[in-house]
Amino acid sequence: MQILFMEERGKPLPIETLPRDELEKIQNERLRYTLRKAYETTLFWHEKFDSLRIKPEDIKNKEDLQKAYRKGLKLDGKEIVTRYQELLPDYVKNNEIGWIEVQTSGFSGTPKKIRYTIPPTLSNELVSLAYNAGKLFEGDRILLALAFYPYSSGILATYGMKNYVYKVRFEPEWTTETRMPLSTNEIITKIKNFDPTYLTTSPSTAITVANEMLERGLEPSSFNVKRILVGGEPSEKERKEKISKKWSAEVFDAWATSEASIFGYECNKHSGMHIAESRIMFSIVNPETLEVLEEKEEGRPLITMLYDEGELAGTYLINYQGLGDITKILDKRGECECGRRFIMVDYPQRNDEIINIRSVKFNAREPERVYGVKDYFNVEIYSRKSGLTRLEVRIVPERGYKHEEVEKEVLDAFLSSNPEAYKLLKGGDITFNFVTPEKLYEGVKVPPGKKRVLGRMIED
Repeated sequence: MQILFMEERGKPLPIETLPRDELEKIQNERLRYTLRKAYETTLFWHEKFDSLRIKPEDIKNKEDLQKAYRKGLKLDGKEIVTRYQELLPDYVKNNEIGWIEVQTSGFSGTPKKIRYTIPPTLSNELVSLAYNAGKLFEGDRILLALAFYPYSSGILATYGMKNYVYKVRFEPEWTTETRMPLSTNEIITKIKNFDPTYLTTSPSTAITVANEMLERGLEPSSFNVKRILVGGEPSEKERKEKISKKWSAEVFDAWATSEASIFGYECNKHSGMHIAESRIMFSIVNPETLEVLEEKEEGRPLITMLYDEGELAGTYLINYQGLGDITKILDKRGECECGRRFIMVDYPQRNDEIINIRSVKFNAREPERVYGVKDYFNVEIYSRKSGLTRLEVRIVPERGYKHEEVEKEVLDAFLSSNPEAYKLLKGGDITFNFVTPEKLYEGVKVPPGKKRVLGRMIED
């Protein structure tokens, strides 16, 4: 079944405008196929279904899938790490089909590895949905200032651009040999030489590049970049407005993950995220109680990736609750003024203990691993003036430990979950402040209850 094809520039694609009953019919057909293939080809899902006494054919629609979730049919981030080999389909283990392996940046302590089969059909469709909504038109030149391999954004965007619904030119072509992101200087050089009309990057990079151009006497708005799609970090409204003003460009937000590619995207109404329901079965849940939440109730996303008959997944994500984001469904009927009928969700926020600096994510509890740390508190400081976020690590040291040694060990602890992080971080992104216990939470409002290890501040 293939009903995704080129439509009028920027208008919703046909799959996005289907009546709800027709869309659900496609979802249910893909769901049943996905569950059957997962059960037949992976040890993890075979054992999971059998242990719960659930048969794949018992699940025929979203309601059945939610009931199965409440019984325990789910996948979390820890299982992706600890049962990685058992999640691989037989045809991937046996190299019967081409695949690539991407990974998260390690915000949960250990990077999660995910495999995509080649061609990544599902990912290509998600890229087309997101960029079409973000006004990437035929004839555009798009600069992909994204993460390098094995992080997913660059390599999956390359495949997606090759199979985009419009014919566009793009640079660079990320490959499995690419091990370094574009530097600020390289991005500016490509803007001069490639003359892109469209830019895809993180919010921090968009601001950093614009600021560097101004330092060099170059006006970002004088170039032809008129649309920017940002992802990889939560994008506060003020930050997107700052990016838009610096570049004189329309800014679109994308909800993208290594596990599921781009599955949420913004249209030109800029009032929330559309969920790509043709390929995602999406709910909001409380992962502690396994309760499926209603519209307007805030919780964690629960996603199932949907494959069409004959397609093969590299990793089957079924009732996956490991994204670590918080959001809520704004409109489950999907009646957006743009014409799309996919459900709308609020812009996702980070959970309480994830640090995100320049698209690099860390576990806020990493300092606990360092013997010289008696107590600590992390403060993410967002600057309205610069539009950037930095991290202040406040440390109460154990007696007898040298500050410089403790500082190095804490930094090493952060970087150990993401060995490539040092290539993305800049000077001043992480600072250390050795304090007395009385100064640990100074200037930060800490909510009551359990001990907090991460706070956030906004400065002018």
